[in-house]
Amino acid sequence: IKSPEAGAGSGDAKSSPTSMDPYLLKTCVVDLSLDYCTRASARVTTVYLDELTNADPDAPYPSLFEVDGILKERVAEVEPFCALFDDCLSGGFVKEECRPKTCPFANDVACRFVAACFEDKIQEEYREALAELAAKQAAEKETGSASTTATGDQKAEVPKGGKAWGLA
Repeated sequence: IKSPEAGAGSGDAKSSPTSMDPYLLKTCVVDLSLDYCTRASARVTTVYLDELTNADPDAPYPSLFEVDGILKERVAEVEPFCALFDDCLSGGFVKEECRPKTCPFANDVACRFVAACFEDKIQEEYREALAELAAKQAAEKETGSASTTATGDQKAEVPKGGKAWGLA
């Protein structure tokens, strides 16, 4: 993703993607893209669920597999990159289509939202947050009281009675 021409950063070297920490930029862009795509997908899903609720009660209800396919198609109609995003994320953004050279979103507002990653203040916020997270993880590792697994996943707390959210 290239830095936007105007409106992002102060124009100095710190604002340019070539001079900033690639991990920091990737973390920010992935976070904000995930946030935007989650919101776009939620809107599409809500509309579809309303359609199902108001559908003919005698009509066959689609399978979960069919619902997933329909939702992915509808998300792709609204925001094509969001339809790819989950696969890109789980695949480590290896495919070329997952690493666009310019903003991949159809919505200009989404492009401006993600372009915030090039702002000096946002970069500094991410730098501080990532440093704080790294320090916390190092301290937990040192004391042996890690609250995360080796993969970084949060451990789930099981409520009293041994049932995890009523699923056990």
